Amino acid sequence: MKTIALALVVMLVGVNAVPSQFETTEFKNTRIIDDLIRGVLEAVVELAAAADPYVVESASGDYTFPVPGVFSAVASVENFRAAGFGDIEIVDVAFGGGKLRVELRFAGVEVSVDSASAEVKIFNRIITGAISGSLAVRDVRIAVEAQLGLTGYLVDDLELDFSVGGLQSDLNILINKWDLSDPINNWMNVTLPAALEKYKQQIERLLAGFIMQVLERLF
Repeated sequence: MKTIALALVVMLVGVNAVPSQFETTEFKNTRIIDDLIRGVLEAVVELAAAADPYVVESASGDYTFPVPGVFSAVASVENFRAAGFGDIEIVDVAFGGGKLRVELRFAGVEVSVDSASAEVKIFNRIITGAISGSLAVRDVRIAVEAQLGLTGYLVDDLELDFSVGGLQSDLNILINKWDLSDPINNWMNVTLPAALEKYKQQIERLLAGFIMQVLERLF
């Protein structure tokens, strides 16, 4: 999978770096590139679908900082389940004029847990927490348009567009026996979706800038 992705990157950069050499070749028909990109994405989708759903029936663990009395933690989880992350639709793949556009859609992702708890000790302070319930994200759409690089980088410019159809939080959360369920569910169901809509463009620019920095470091 890594080999295929690397070959794809090398080919895209090569095509974009010397466009004049391909104007009268088969690359004039960008369908060849589109099909190759779609093939890589379909392979990734198949891997995600094979792992969907992800279930942990029971697990526990602990950690103690090497210096006694500084930090320790114990945690356990029962019946954790994450589903839907493999249900990915490839809406659009297009390559032309040095630009690559990819649009994906997730119908929904749902995470649920019957019981999860933790106890953390920091010096003499003990913090306990417990959580159960479910959290669902509906109809997530992500579109990326990248201008392939001519300046030594893989990508010169990147635009990101995303939307979330809805959030549904039904969590039960206790921190040191304080019930935080209602304020957290209200924040997830009402406040967060409103903030995502209000600051959509700013968030997209921030994420696009972060992705650009990662690509520059990797390539």
